[in-house]
Amino acid sequence: MCGEIRACRRAGAGSVVGLALIINVASAAAADPVSDEGLASRVDELNRSAVHQMEAKRFDAGRKHLFEAARMARERGGVQGDALLARTHLHLGALEVMAGGQTARANDYFRRALCRRPDVRPSGPLAAHAEVVRAFAAVKTEYREPRRCPVAQDAREPEVPARINVLDCAFKEEILGGTDFTVRCAANPRRGVDGAKLHYDSRETYTYKAIEMQRSARGWWTATIPKEDVAGRSLAFYVEGSTGGKIVVAHGSPGSRQIAMVVPPDLCTCD
Repeated sequence: MCGEIRACRRAGAGSVVGLALIINVASAAAADPVSDEGLASRVDELNRSAVHQMEAKRFDAGRKHLFEAARMARERGGVQGDALLARTHLHLGALEVMAGGQTARANDYFRRALCRRPDVRPSGPLAAHAEVVRAFAAVKTEYREPRRCPVAQDAREPEVPARINVLDCAFKEEILGGTDFTVRCAANPRRGVDGAKLHYDSRETYTYKAIEMQRSARGWWTATIPKEDVAGRSLAFYVEGSTGGKIVVAHGSPGSRQIAMVVPPDLCTCD
């Protein structure tokens, strides 16, 4: 096993992946209308209007404007989405402070703002409100950035390694909770493997579920653990390959399991 996901990779594969990423990003930017200045101007206008309403103690009206600004930024914000949401969430936190609302709710909005833009801070009229500045400063002092979310598994199937020991498997060692988890294994042709099973334990109970693996055109034995079972702190599994119904190769075992760490979504997202 080798490489970041325990899979052997051909030389030059990184260049192909890099080119694909550049093409995908460029295509998304060209097709995505969200980044236009009109949207940013509209979100900024809603934020300014909300601050005006807050200054006049019309908090319900201000909250309505900010919710609409957050919706627009989230759904169509594109590359500017984080910056727009950071400002909007900071204003929502300030509104809760000025309205005498729940401190926990205000702090949550401030954390969401900092998550997206660590350099965000109260400005304009809000900078003159000492209670807002103090509440925000207290959250910023204790704030810790969430960990980076694991990168989603690539749906594209790589080439089978030219050299296979016995039963070599490719999988990510860290996965985001609530997402499908795919394991691919390649068996040495000399072993004559004609079937394979993935056994997994998602609850740390040593009680396994089994999935029949399917042989792909490229020669991988593949199975996907459904997202409903990707929970808890880790996902343990092992793979058995068989010939004529008799197990002849294995990758791991019930007593020596392969482990993928599961990262809860709320530990690595801003919301």
